[in-house]
Order: sequence, then C-alpha cells, then structure tokens
Amino acid sequence: KRTHTKTHTKTHTTLGIKMEQAVQTAVETAGYSDRADVTSLILDEKCISQDIEGLDGFVNLKTLSLIKCGIVNVADLPNLPELRKLNLSQNRISTGLSTVAKKCPKLEQLIVCDNPKLTKVEEFKALTDLKHLQRIDAEGCNFEDEEHVSTIFAMFPEGQMQNVDGYNEKGEEVYSDSEDDSEDEEDEEEDRDDEEDDLDDLDDDLDDDDEEEDDGDDGEDDDEKPAYAALIGDAILSDDDEDARLSEEEDEGSEDFDDEEDDFDDEDEDDLPAAKKVKQ
Repeated sequence: KRTHTKTHTKTHTTLGIKMEQAVQTAVETAGYSDRADVTSLILDEKCISQDIEGLDGFVNLKTLSLIKCGIVNVADLPNLPELRKLNLSQNRISTGLSTVAKKCPKLEQLIVCDNPKLTKVEEFKALTDLKHLQRIDAEGCNFEDEEHVSTIFAMFPEGQMQNVDGYNEKGEEVYSDSEDDSEDEEDEEEDRDDEEDDLDDLDDDLDDDDEEEDDGDDGEDDDEKPAYAALIGDAILSDDDEDARLSEEEDEGSEDFDDEEDDFDDEDEDDLPAAKKVKQ
C-alpha cells in the first residue's frame, strides 16, 4: 500500500504565545501593514491556543496553516471569504466542521490529519455545501468507519471530490501536493541544467568560430605574401647592396662596349684593300 505524504512539523513548540500575538508577529515580519494584503498565513507551532483567535481582517487570505497549535474548538473561526486551503493537522479537533463550511465558502482543500479525537466521519457531511471543495486529507484520525474514504466520496456529488487521503473516487491512488511540487522542482532543475548545457555549447561554438576566423586571417596573410613579392620583385636592397649592383651593371656595360669596339675594328679591317692588308 502506498505510503502517503504526511504533514511535516517542527521538532519544537513555541509555548506561552497566544495565537493573536503570533498572528500579529507573522504579519509584521512579512512586512504587511494592512491585513487585507495578506494572502498566506503560516502559524505552524508558533502558538498554543484551544480556540482560533486573532484572525479578523484577512479578507483576501487564500492559505491558512495552523498545524500543531493545540486547537480544540473552531467555532471562533472568522469569515475568510477567499480562503482556498485550510490546514488544521495535529490538533485536538473533534467537531466544528460546519463552522468551516459557513466561514470559508470558497474552500478547495481541507487538511485535518492526525486529529485523534475526530472519530465521526459524519462530521464531513457539513462540508457538502462547499461547491469548490475537491480534496480532504484526514489520515491519522480515529474514524470508527474503516471505509471512511469511500463514505466521504459518497457524501458529495459525483465528480466533485477529486482526492480523499490520496485516492480518487475510483479507488486509484493520486499524487499529493507535496509529491507534485517535488516533481515540478525536479523538472525545473533539469530545465535549468539543460539551459546551462546549451549556453556552454553556445560558448564553445563561438570559441570555435573565433579560432577558425583567426586561422583564416593567417591564411590570407600567407596568400598575400607571394603576391606582394611578385609586385615588388626582389627584396629591397640596402645602400651598400645597391652600390654593388650598380657597379656590376657598369662593368657589364663597359665589357659590352669593348666588345662592340672590337667588332667595329674587325669590320674596318675587312673593308681595307688586300694590298694594304699585306703591307700592314
């Protein structure tokens, strides 16, 4: 059988603090000056009071948790017209659910786990006027009716109640809020990890692109060098090298000139008459 998620509480109880005082402290600590602005109030183990007191003025409150506050009587519960979730677990409630039905018309979830004095499953009939109520958690109560889950389902119109002690109307197990929240947190963590991996991959791609661009620039420089050399010819000579080159060119010019003169002299000799050649 499935082990249901039970309400977790602190290991200590604040003694000697009245509920009204705890309420005011919680409001001030949260930074509210007007109770009408408060939508969630958690007083788990922050006070000890047999009666519910000090909760007037919370006209927009949607969540109220009073776990382990020593509550016996809920008759003084004030009007909470917007309340959606009420947690009265680990108290000493035995009756009074009719007051909850009158004061919390929009209630969707009621949690009364581990109230050992709550023994009559008929107490829940008073909640049938709550048209938005979809979930009841009452594990740990000493119901005389061992089939209290199916009995509670039968009290409400078919299809309204979605979850009683972790089961639906067909007797199938359903998730609790804490399990749903845990799965949502895991999914969010996985999504964050995926996003971080994607960012890392993007950074790697950008680094690779930068390296390829640098390599391309180097290649272009190498390609430009032969073209530049072809345009300017030989390397630029120093002054000494230039003088040596000019001297070599002058020597070559002189040799060419001497060769031309020799050729000219030979031609002149060929033109002289044969007698003169002999005489010579």
